Amino acid sequence: MAKSLVLSVSAGTGCYRHIQISEGSTLMQLSSAILDSVDFFDDHLHSFFMSNRAWDQDSEYACPGGDLEEDGVCGSTDKVKLSKFRLTKGDKFLYLFDYGDEWRFQIRVLHVIDEPTARPLVLKSVGEIQQYDFDEDEDEDDEADYFDSVHEKVVKLFEFGRSIEGTENIGVAITPEEAAGAAKGLNYEKVWAALMESRHQMEESERRMEEYKLECERQMMSLREDLNKSIASIDNSLSRLTAALLTEEQCEKFM
Repeated sequence: MAKSLVLSVSAGTGCYRHIQISEGSTLMQLSSAILDSVDFFDDHLHSFFMSNRAWDQDSEYACPGGDLEEDGVCGSTDKVKLSKFRLTKGDKFLYLFDYGDEWRFQIRVLHVIDEPTARPLVLKSVGEIQQYDFDEDEDEDDEADYFDSVHEKVVKLFEFGRSIEGTENIGVAITPEEAAGAAKGLNYEKVWAALMESRHQMEESERRMEEYKLECERQMMSLREDLNKSIASIDNSLSRLTAALLTEEQCEKFM
């Protein structure tokens, strides 16, 4: 019979969700359910640590997007199902979202039930957390003010181009010749289209910056792995040196 898990997902004091999900769901699907339950954008990498210890690569399952084999993790969250771990009541594991900000969600198995769950369900929701600290209303007001200002300047530009009278009152730093040329060669719709194209280019630049940030996160993971390997190599060398010294001392005693 198909089984489902009821999980307590805690994002800190006073904020948690109870989520019911099929045992046949992937870790990636659990990640989406958690993010949806707290209204987060799924715009960063994530990992599950089944040992409940952050950055424990021996128990880490990471999302697609990096070189999983080089990173040394156990598997990809889009391929590994919850049923793999044979979870029982009381088991705990850790979900880490965004390797930069490190949002940590403590997960505990509340119940294992003998019934299927077609899609993840949020059974209980307590408290709220905010992924990004910004005021949407304020941003919308700023954007509206900006385009109102641009609109006003464009209108004044064409009014000036028709009249060809001084520049002291038009609110834009252009010469009469420039204004006249603009008025003759363009129309309002073309100017507005150019402004919108500039806005699209800015959004594309922001998207590329986000991709760059993700690449930096991947490199951080690789550097962390190299550091762990170096530490392990040093520990191994020290162990061998200690063993060699002990052997030498024992030989001297029998001499």
